[in-house]
Amino acid sequence: LAGMASSVAKRWANQFNENAKQLAFNADIPEANHNLIEADQVSATVAR
Repeated sequence: LAGMASSVAKRWANQFNENAKQLAFNADIPEANHNLIEADQVSATVAR
């Protein structure tokens, strides 16, 4: 997401987290490809 769309996505995720008490997140494609995948691998390792 670029520019204004990224801001809208972040705001939506924050509102969803606060009001619905559910996990929501947003990430640009490069961030999703690295940070979210790394976090998922750490979670899988910790769960063992």
